[in-house]
Amino acid sequence: RRGVAVRHQALEVCIEWSFRLLPPEVQAFFCRLCLLRGEWTLETAEIVTGESDVLEKVQRLREASFLSAQEVTHAEGSALHFHILESLREFGLKRLAPDEIEAGYERLARQIIAAPHPKPSELLHAENVRAVVDWCRHSALGAELELSLLNSLRGTWLQRGGWSEGRGWLAEALRKHAGEETVEVRKAWNMLGGMHWFMHETAEAKRCFEEALRLSEQAGDDATAVRVLNNLGMTATQEGDLVRACELGVQSLRFAQRLGDELLVTNLLNNVGSAYLSLEEYEKARGYLEECLRRSHEQDVPGMVAMSLSNLGALAEKLGDEATARERYEESVEMMRACGDQLSLVETLLSLARVLEAQGEGRQALRLREESAALQQRLDDG
Repeated sequence: RRGVAVRHQALEVCIEWSFRLLPPEVQAFFCRLCLLRGEWTLETAEIVTGESDVLEKVQRLREASFLSAQEVTHAEGSALHFHILESLREFGLKRLAPDEIEAGYERLARQIIAAPHPKPSELLHAENVRAVVDWCRHSALGAELELSLLNSLRGTWLQRGGWSEGRGWLAEALRKHAGEETVEVRKAWNMLGGMHWFMHETAEAKRCFEEALRLSEQAGDDATAVRVLNNLGMTATQEGDLVRACELGVQSLRFAQRLGDELLVTNLLNNVGSAYLSLEEYEKARGYLEECLRRSHEQDVPGMVAMSLSNLGALAEKLGDEATARERYEESVEMMRACGDQLSLVETLLSLARVLEAQGEGRQALRLREESAALQQRLDDG
């Protein structure tokens, strides 16, 4: 093409020559794959391309050097992760029709929304999340899904950080939907409050939670209201009003019990126990936390098991039982790593390091502190 640097012309000619050697159906498949950024798996490829069996085509592209692969091991086993070089991705995107771009990102967005508590997965690779959110922000079709998508990303932000970025997305989306009184708007105000809370912006967090509570009560949306009450309790803890935090925690717990939301009840038992722990009412804290641990095992919720173990470790540490504290913290750390709960892991590593130092194991404690600091930095960077 005229006006393009010679080195770019040569590169495009080389890519074009290799591309034309592929069968037409593989060419079309590759172009749809180019919607993906960063790393992805076969599952992600199936979603974005709309095809049910992609292994053969992916293998053909790999043999032709249009993508690379590496085996990655994680808590649940191992899987192949694929990646397309940016020059090849740009080549494929240029050959993709606008309606195909819309369809591919819509499939990804709906898949993310359909997972209410997403686990860390390549579908939710940070680059792909940004790509889908960016599509929602600039597409008429995507605009209809934007709030639902952002609300569904809570688990992703908890595991990976990126709260500043998420806060900006949510604030912008809420401005677009000003005046609307849908359940997604109420959830988004609650989520935005959570972003501010994670960043210790307590006044802004409280403002958002109070707006979410106002809208929820106005709409009779008890399911959202009970979650907002719990978050207001956590905000009270951040403000140092521990008595108010306990009151709001107990109020939201009773609310959840009336609603019959058993998983939420379990989560709130942990939060109320943690609030009483901060208030130094240790026997009350023990009752709530042990009940949370029992229910978490029964409901098979590993993340909540890990959280209650961590808080029970803190209780043992407060009572001077270093051996029990260490045992609880170590079990919690192992489970948090397996669950991918990086946010909770940061604090639990520090707690375990503190106990190890008290037991004279300074070198091991230092290693854990360094791990915690590195993890916190990754969360801050998003």
